[in-house]
Amino acid sequence: MLWVSMDLLIGRLISPLDQAAASAFERRGLNYASEWRTCAEKIARIDIYNLASVNAFLEYVSSLENLADGANRIQETKFRHLPWYSYDVWLPVDFEPAPQPEISDGHWPVPLLSSRRLLADLKEIQRLSHLDLGTVPGGYELMRSDPKAFYKSEITLDNNTLMQWIWRGLHDAAELSIAKSAPALAAE
Repeated sequence: MLWVSMDLLIGRLISPLDQAAASAFERRGLNYASEWRTCAEKIARIDIYNLASVNAFLEYVSSLENLADGANRIQETKFRHLPWYSYDVWLPVDFEPAPQPEISDGHWPVPLLSSRRLLADLKEIQRLSHLDLGTVPGGYELMRSDPKAFYKSEITLDNNTLMQWIWRGLHDAAELSIAKSAPALAAE
């Protein structure tokens, strides 16, 4: 089986993302903390399946807001700290994102987002949802504790469980980002 995953990586950003994030933060008059550059490179990796799964979650969130499908969802949503792009960087401080992504990985736009505000967004999504978001879905703990066994497993998810998985992964990544004072990166 070919596995193309979307991962949440918690740890030090590598250059040029680190340099671009620091410059963008400084242009906004915000402090890019030195510990973000000296934290461990790999604190944790959380698998949130793939870009299609994340897009299904974003579509679900859009339905909770009664937003129409389309590119304008990014500008219209009140949940601005979700992974709306192929790559997203969360920093463990409270700030509002810029209207447009401020940095690039060399090819794609990469927004700078707040781990703290991501948690607030997820809490509100949990409140609005009827899917029991916050539940730890079957297989999730295996993915966190033994990724090799997880990838060999035959875990399948229904749509509701997938929404719980994406929510839980984003939540855990934001909490780790804050607890370890480290950036988090969503990347495929």
